[in-house]
Amino acid sequence: KIPNAACRNALNMAINRQAIVDHLLEGEGTVLYAPFSDEHPFVDESRLTIPAYDPEKAKAWMEKGAQPTDTVKALFKKHGVI
Repeated sequence: KIPNAACRNALNMAINRQAIVDHLLEGEGTVLYAPFSDEHPFVDESRLTIPAYDPEKAKAWMEKGAQPTDTVKALFKKHGVI
């Protein structure tokens, strides 16, 4: 469980989804921001919030009071967010 909204926002901005598709999946895939593809008939694209990869904003969210768990802290440290 992610403890609060600031932590969730920081985590969302710290993930480079396009790099995952490009490198890990070798370009075979689509960046998803929800459990379902935006092409799914029951997904309302107008309600999707697409967080951009932005490590600096992730750091700012951490400073706004995120209280990450030890696992999330380790992930943030590994990728230079904290």
